[in-house]
Amino acid sequence: GTGYNPGSPDQVRRVIFGVWGMTPPRGLPKKVAYTTSGSESTGDAVLIAMLADRGLEPARRRLIEATRGYRLAIKLNGTYVRPLAVPMGLDGGRIWPDGRVRASWNVHVTSPGRLSCNDPSLQNVRVRLRNMFRAQAARCMFGADADQIHLRIAAARWKIERLLEIFRHGGDPHAINAEAMFGAAFRHAPGHPAGPGGKWAGLAKMMRDVAKIIAFASLYGADAKTVHRVLVSTEDADGNLVNHERTLTEVRALHAAWLASMPEIERGWAWEIANWRAKGYVEEPVSGRRCELRDVVGDETDFHSIVNWPTLASEAAIMHGVTLDCVAALPFGFDGAATGLINQCHDSLTFEAASRAAAVRGARVLAEVFPRTLPCYSDVRFTGSPVIGDTWAEA
Repeated sequence: GTGYNPGSPDQVRRVIFGVWGMTPPRGLPKKVAYTTSGSESTGDAVLIAMLADRGLEPARRRLIEATRGYRLAIKLNGTYVRPLAVPMGLDGGRIWPDGRVRASWNVHVTSPGRLSCNDPSLQNVRVRLRNMFRAQAARCMFGADADQIHLRIAAARWKIERLLEIFRHGGDPHAINAEAMFGAAFRHAPGHPAGPGGKWAGLAKMMRDVAKIIAFASLYGADAKTVHRVLVSTEDADGNLVNHERTLTEVRALHAAWLASMPEIERGWAWEIANWRAKGYVEEPVSGRRCELRDVVGDETDFHSIVNWPTLASEAAIMHGVTLDCVAALPFGFDGAATGLINQCHDSLTFEAASRAAAVRGARVLAEVFPRTLPCYSDVRFTGSPVIGDTWAEA
């Protein structure tokens, strides 16, 4: 009878922990489950953990889901939707007089060397909002995403034979990971593609998607609890949780099965640590950049940073080379005014052309220029998949 404001942590706390009498979910770190003042937290990690309880009453589940949806909508509206609907100079607007958005790019901000930008931060734009960024009338976007670049770097760096074999013959590494985790259940699940280039669907797609998330989270030394938190917080394009009922026991088994199928991964971690201890720094071999990590993480024994940094830095160096080569082949103004590269988002490039025909030609150029084999990672070939569309989400 007193109303409920999902944007008020105090009101959410009063309902969940007061009226309902719930307690913070077990298994969450104390700094996540409680605020600095000692009160129960109503943060997103807490709400997700509550939704993971299969015994949660339906009415409570609906209210918690609605609270998350409201908070997300408010955040996205304030960070992206409203600024991208308002002209420059008016209340934080980001639209220039010609209808374009121009971020401020940073070269020396991230430790691994990735490009970043702000006002707006394009790297953090959710996939479902990328349809907001459209080519102007009669124009077209095209681009290319690197194919499994982190898995390829790790496979070459740590000599992971199962992955190397897949990359040699053009197979699907995510399917191999799913088979390692789910075994026969994945092989017999309905929804496998009918042939090369076919679409995944149904149960097989779900298992493959889960395996993709677990493998990516596990690759850099995350334990089962961390992997579980990543998996249950995964959302679909509409912001709905899709894996929140996966239990820690289940994820622990999948995580262990994957590591057991590729023992080179844990040996690779050990090699990275030993290498860092011997040299006092980590290094990516593409451009030779080094990092001691002490200044980065504040803890010289940070396992995850030691394991993670060389791969992320290698990705950044590879993508910088790809970007320079692609811009040399498709320079700014290649198809008239305001054409050329418009975005680099970690492992993807987006260009704009004055017509769809020019975008098709540009995509063919990317297909030729993007692929490369590097002396330091000679066991794999780095490739990219060109795409064409009217919006950033499509291209």
